[in-house]
Amino acid sequence: MTDSIIDFATGAPAAGSLAVSWIHGAPARRRAADPPIQVHRYDGHTVILRQSKSVHYEAPFLYLLFGNDRALLLDTGATADPARFPLRATVDELIGEWLTRHPRDAYELVVAHTHGHGDHVAADAQFDGRPGTTVISRELDAVTRHFGFTSWPDQVVPFDLGGRVLEITGSPGHHRAAITVYDPWTGFLLTGDTILPGRLYVSDLPQFLASLDRMTALADSRPVTHVLGC
Repeated sequence: MTDSIIDFATGAPAAGSLAVSWIHGAPARRRAADPPIQVHRYDGHTVILRQSKSVHYEAPFLYLLFGNDRALLLDTGATADPARFPLRATVDELIGEWLTRHPRDAYELVVAHTHGHGDHVAADAQFDGRPGTTVISRELDAVTRHFGFTSWPDQVVPFDLGGRVLEITGSPGHHRAAITVYDPWTGFLLTGDTILPGRLYVSDLPQFLASLDRMTALADSRPVTHVLGC
């Protein structure tokens, strides 16, 4: 049985909550009690996950976005070992919860990356063999092919999760295959590591500056509620 189609356009950007206290690292005696993945439900169709610093010092953020036909997991964190970092089990549980509320005869998962550095792709292999799942390689040709870029990185291309149509543009400079994702449903501008409050290594400064210009133009022409990095 398939539930009714969710309207991801009317009223967007929809209200959500970022009222969350992120675990930034407790004293050593308390870290054993930290969950390996902290989960925050921004709204009924949007989940923000953070890898615990007790597992890896990078503590990256990951995003799980639900549409009518498929979900997008953006980034897979800094740790491959499912015993220490049970990302697939966590994502499976979250998808199961969503499908309980919104039954579907079939539902896909796409695993993509803001960029291909190791702290954003480490747990890709946890999704090997998962039914109905596509894991997009970190390489530039795979990124451009899957999202349909014909003029990388200047285009803004749509990526439809089933009524929830994301907008994706190229953001090379920190990494050659970096992307920025705008989600009209939440108003999120998901910037990966291109925008973050910290030290950033840039491999190609002219491309990086051009990416910032494209990102600014995108934000100026859309209702952005939050700029969120990884």
